[in-house]
Amino acid sequence: MYKNPTLLVVFSVTLTGIMGVSSITPILPTVAREFAIDDRQAAWLITVFTMPGVFLTPVFGILADWYGRRAVLAPVLFLFGAAGTACWFAQDFQTLLILRTLQGVGAASLGAMNVTIISDLFRGNERTTALGYNSAVLSLGATLYPAIGGALALIGWRTPFLLPLLAFPAGIGVLLRLNSPRIPVTVGLKAYLRGVRRSLGSRKIRTLFLLSTSTFLLLYGPLLTFLPFYMEEAFGSSAPLIGLVLASSSVGNLISGAILGRLVKRFVSLELLLISYLLYAVALGAIPFMPGPYWLMVPSVVFGFAIGINNPNVQTLIAKTVRPEQRAAILSINGMVLRLGQTTGPLLMGLFLAWGGYVGGYLMAAALALAIYGWLRLRLR
Repeated sequence: MYKNPTLLVVFSVTLTGIMGVSSITPILPTVAREFAIDDRQAAWLITVFTMPGVFLTPVFGILADWYGRRAVLAPVLFLFGAAGTACWFAQDFQTLLILRTLQGVGAASLGAMNVTIISDLFRGNERTTALGYNSAVLSLGATLYPAIGGALALIGWRTPFLLPLLAFPAGIGVLLRLNSPRIPVTVGLKAYLRGVRRSLGSRKIRTLFLLSTSTFLLLYGPLLTFLPFYMEEAFGSSAPLIGLVLASSSVGNLISGAILGRLVKRFVSLELLLISYLLYAVALGAIPFMPGPYWLMVPSVVFGFAIGINNPNVQTLIAKTVRPEQRAAILSINGMVLRLGQTTGPLLMGLFLAWGGYVGGYLMAAALALAIYGWLRLRLR
């Protein structure tokens, strides 16, 4: 299965989409120094990148249902590459924010389109297996990009902004090799939109959307955005070391992705979702009590393991619930709420830190994970 040419193209899209944040998080403290801004201002480089997805991902999903996956994917990949590479030339922080916003427009549909195409291609256990492979590829990218970004920063702090050049061969691959089956929409636009609205009214779909939001809120706020600042302040960590610690979360993701097939045979999906939120709480609560920077790999790996059992299960449950001709729209709306979590995560964690410092902030983030666990248990009774 993993040699399927279309699946290989999907993997290239996955690797492109994940680089937009993970490759630059190690240089956030350096960017703050270079432009004489504080850490919360530097965090806007993450926020403006993820924000377009909140508004545009559903639009791209509807277009993909009506005009096909390739017609959406190729142009946005080229935009991602052009705007992302242009960040290398930015001479002031405002210009950098504008270019990151444009790059975010290009990234808006990538995370939803790869899951949609896999769901189009496979059914049943094969779908779960393929999503597991995609999760492993995503984890590999999330493992490599922080380390690569930190290493490239040794050449010059701008150098990680050249990585989006890789989006151009991915876009060419989509044009030449993507062979996703076209699922025709047999009704008019109004009837199609009514069907999408009915699906969105499902209690199960709404719950799954909220889980997507919460997972990426916890990932992008406490971990990806502010852990670099904590490491620099608490331990004086360098960009390569920050990248190494952030990359370690993907080791946990790889482990859970590798054994997910066995886990779903032993536990129902809802049990795995509950376990993931307990692990989020343990990992985040432990961060401010680690005695050194290398010890931070422990909660990072635990957090990554939790994502590896959470995200594929949410995606599978959504794909099983909706009609095939609505799949791109619904999964794209899931991508939208996921982006909402990415966008609000740094802002909410910034408030937690303002109220409680690093210790109090991370404990509040852990308490939020526990609150979601309790809410989910009540919701699923």
